[in-house]
Amino acid sequence: MLRLQVGPPAAVWVVWLGCLAPVVALLSVVIGALGWMLLASEDMALGVLVLLPIVLLDAFIGLMRVQHYRSTYWLDGRVLVRRVILGR
Repeated sequence: MLRLQVGPPAAVWVVWLGCLAPVVALLSVVIGALGWMLLASEDMALGVLVLLPIVLLDAFIGLMRVQHYRSTYWLDGRVLVRRVILGR
């Protein structure tokens, strides 16, 4: 059976999950700890301003992963199959 696959190759997933995810997680932990320390002190507004970019960055990366996951198509015989979150 001939299978034509269009979408991110396996190397993209290795980069996303193997390299980018740990770096972003470490960055989130460090800046999140700084933000929580500022929230606990008298500068609550500054703590919120420190935490806001991390929340937005994590949301953006999550949306990018979903977009890469959903952009996979392949031909299975004469049928075009599209991968979606809850199935095909």
